[in-house]
Amino acid sequence: MALRKNAQEELDKADKLLMIPDYFHYLLTGKPVQEYTNATTTQLVDPVTKDWNWELIRRLDYPEHIFQRIELPGHEIGTLRKVIREEVGFDCKVILPATHDTGAAVMAVPTVSEHPLYISSGTWSLMGTELTEADCSRNSCQKLLSKSWRSQKRMSFWITRLVCKLWIRVDFQLIKKKWHDIINHTMSVCDKGWRTVWN
Repeated sequence: MALRKNAQEELDKADKLLMIPDYFHYLLTGKPVQEYTNATTTQLVDPVTKDWNWELIRRLDYPEHIFQRIELPGHEIGTLRKVIREEVGFDCKVILPATHDTGAAVMAVPTVSEHPLYISSGTWSLMGTELTEADCSRNSCQKLLSKSWRSQKRMSFWITRLVCKLWIRVDFQLIKKKWHDIINHTMSVCDKGWRTVWN
């Protein structure tokens, strides 16, 4: 959107839209493919058809030709390009993983429960559950619930309202522990008099 508003000429030159993981796959294979879990984070994937929302893309006046075919995790893109094969000395298949980090983490939740609750902490913390269909209701929007898919059959429904509070709490606990460690170390090298003053 920023390019379209501020640098339309740059957008006009674009040939392909590739998320960073997709770009790496493109460098390895020479084949432009958009991985499903990451594509959904653009908010340009239709929750019903599970393909690009072409109507929305046209309304936003994005060039349609830059959007690549969407493929699911597990899709075999192809083999290494010749130049890569020669550099590394072997060939292999390149298989799409779930390239969105939270999507990958949720896929690994060790449960057989139909609707597991999870907390995923990394750059930020997310709490959510999984649904088989997207909840795009006004109520969902008002409660600040976002959604992303981990595969075409299972959708992760993330509760992002709790993100900031949890992230601050986790960080505060880490800071508190660090200060506690520093104070304990300082105390261990000080004599009893300093310890009494500090207490």
